[in-house]
Amino acid sequence: MLDAQSHTTDKLTNAQKELAQFNERVAAAKQHVASADDRSLLHSEKQIRFALEHNVALEKANTLREAQAKLAQRADRTHANLIEYQQGQKERYARVLDERAGGGQVDPLRRQARADMTEIVRHYQHALDALKQTTPAELLGSDAYRKAVEQIKANLDLSTAMHTEHFATLKRLRDDWAAGLGNGVADFYKDTL
Repeated sequence: MLDAQSHTTDKLTNAQKELAQFNERVAAAKQHVASADDRSLLHSEKQIRFALEHNVALEKANTLREAQAKLAQRADRTHANLIEYQQGQKERYARVLDERAGGGQVDPLRRQARADMTEIVRHYQHALDALKQTTPAELLGSDAYRKAVEQIKANLDLSTAMHTEHFATLKRLRDDWAAGLGNGVADFYKDTL
């Protein structure tokens, strides 16, 4: 029986190996009860089985805790990367606003807004994909994973709001300039006629 279990998976933990060996000894003892050890084993089977199964469960819980800790570390790193990205986003927006206020040439606003939104979505999708790829399968539905995904989505919402505010300000500056130019031209013609 132990041979069959070891062939089905090469990754038996120590507790699982002990349980498999115990199962093999119990099966052998049930077939042939000869020694005092075999009778003692059969008499204590439930207690021993409970202890061995408990050890297997503890190993699984420890493995899960370790995986959750790694997930939390990855989520923290992802969050830090997203905060850094948002800071860069603020700096880009400030530069463009300064250029715009200083009369510098800027690409057409609509194309720039579309390209920026594409970059934002691509960046956050990459963060979600990286989190999913590095998360063990058994943690994909966990609270820690959901929390990490929610944190990424909250950062995406913040970046989207920053994007919307930035391009609304740029549009307002452009429209103010156009309105000012129109009024100036009208005043010029009024004064010259």
